[in-house]
Amino acid sequence: MELVVKRPDLAVLEAPGGLEMALVRYFVLAHLPMVVVNPRKVPNFAKTLEKLVKTDILDARVLARFG
Repeated sequence: MELVVKRPDLAVLEAPGGLEMALVRYFVLAHLPMVVVNPRKVPNFAKTLEKLVKTDILDARVLARFG
């Protein structure tokens, strides 16, 4: 199996009260584009997209559009 490394256009992280800081540090040190979003705003944005089912895949898609 071959490992393929991709550079993201933008990483969108929810801020769950400080737990994201290690990942933020990694992205900053690696010069990778990222943004930390308020987790209270994401569900409201998801409602505008009519995405009411909660799954990890749907959450990722909503975060990608929100970012």
